[in-house]
Amino acid sequence: MKKLILSLIVLTSLTITNCSKSEYKNTPMQDNPNDPYKEAPKAPPMENPYHREPPITASDYVLSEDGKTLIKWLSRNRSTLDMQADPILNKVTTIAKKAFENSYFTSINISNEVSTIDQSAFKNSGRLREITIPSSVLFLRVKDPNAAAIWGENSPFYGCNNLEKITCGAKKIETFTFSNLSNLHTVIFTDGVTTIDDEAIKNCQRLWKLTIPSSVRSISSTAFIGSISKLEELSYGVENVKYDLFNRAQNLKKITLLEGVTSIEAEAFENCTSLTTLTLKTTIPPTLKNRALNSTALTHIYVPAASVDTYKNDRKWGVFADKIQAIP
Repeated sequence: MKKLILSLIVLTSLTITNCSKSEYKNTPMQDNPNDPYKEAPKAPPMENPYHREPPITASDYVLSEDGKTLIKWLSRNRSTLDMQADPILNKVTTIAKKAFENSYFTSINISNEVSTIDQSAFKNSGRLREITIPSSVLFLRVKDPNAAAIWGENSPFYGCNNLEKITCGAKKIETFTFSNLSNLHTVIFTDGVTTIDDEAIKNCQRLWKLTIPSSVRSISSTAFIGSISKLEELSYGVENVKYDLFNRAQNLKKITLLEGVTSIEAEAFENCTSLTTLTLKTTIPPTLKNRALNSTALTHIYVPAASVDTYKNDRKWGVFADKIQAIP
């Protein structure tokens, strides 16, 4: 009896072992004969045909008779639009009021012939994440030119709550042009911008990177009201850094002042308690007014190599002599 039971146990054990080997042979690992324990490489995922952008056709939009004004975008079958790449749209000079209202685009590149973007042009385009506006644009209208009042809801980008990045070369940035954009984190003004009005970027509380070129000749001291609390990186080329302009930007870590900056006014960067790095591209030390850099955490001030001694011997900049060194 004991021999019979022992025989049954051995037979059961052999059956389980054979089954396990059979299952193992059917696994993908056996596809690699050189290393049976290494899983074979997976095939690349198939391209999703629904992500391909369809060609732009005349039925997608409405143009004025002369083809110069984009009156309305009609279709919702694309997620990106490059007007410059289209032989018809790259001749448009005006984007009319509400032309892209409620559009489904995530990214738009405005063509280099456009000179006017009218009120509410992109209103409530909730999917829009990135837009590029060329230096050919003279007007980003936020109000009726014949009206006295300015209202934020008439901004070209009113209701674009997912807009994250703006690259803009428009000549004048009017009041409320970029206001209440809750996800906006990057604004790059390019050469061509000459004026930034008061409250031009207002209540964009997630803004962390801002670039202002030397082409700007006029900038309001309240241009960025409610938008600098999270700012971490600043590139600035305007002649004067105005009084109190970036005061209490407590997350600001890195500043680059471009050639052409001649003066840093009082309290301009005061209370920027996270500021560790300041780079100055100008060979002549800018005038440094009282408390301009008070209550910062500066550890490095980078200047042109030929101007290191000039900065260190300057009456105001000399206070930071141990931090001044050549730009790497």
